[in-house]
Amino acid sequence: DPSRFSTKKLAGPPRSATLPTAWNGGLLIPRTQGQITYWQPEAAANVIHPFQARLVVGKTIEWKRPLVLSEEQVVFATAAGAVYLASVDDTGAPHLAATAKTNVSGKIVGQLAALRGRALLVSSDETSDRLWAIDRELFDAGDSAKLPGRLRWGPQAAGRIALVATQPGGLCAYNENGKLIWQTDIDNQLPLAEPIVEGEKIILATGAGAIW
Repeated sequence: DPSRFSTKKLAGPPRSATLPTAWNGGLLIPRTQGQITYWQPEAAANVIHPFQARLVVGKTIEWKRPLVLSEEQVVFATAAGAVYLASVDDTGAPHLAATAKTNVSGKIVGQLAALRGRALLVSSDETSDRLWAIDRELFDAGDSAKLPGRLRWGPQAAGRIALVATQPGGLCAYNENGKLIWQTDIDNQLPLAEPIVEGEKIILATGAGAIW
């Protein structure tokens, strides 16, 4: 019944450099100026001050979409390969602060996925694309797994695995350690949006109109 609901016009969030990410009743919004802002629609002012990465004169920060690991921890990453583990620091005025940082080689492509306490991401260089699984406890990039082709979709968490689509290579499933579990051909089609998990089944739609 629409009469049970009311609407309220709110001041909009700051301009975003990527899609925002929902976290603890608000939005994490990377900004073109290099900050990541926490915005709450009901707050008159910032209740948590922004995260600010180190700026270099003449260069801008290209953020990837923030990744939520838990209610306390989030991951911020730049396309250049810097990866931060962040949380709210209540020392002084509450603010987003990095508790750990690591770097991956190459340029980060695609998106970030959370799987069993790890952040999964893909980097690309002149020779290959590689999958990294970064544990939130150690938060060290460590080793990486070479993908069978260039990333075209993912990583996307799907139950106990993470999925990526590559060309060549098809659809590949990895565990939280970045180990390849299985690989299958999907007729050179690319999945759309997020997978749907129903028990042990994973449902994917492709741009060609197929359901896998």
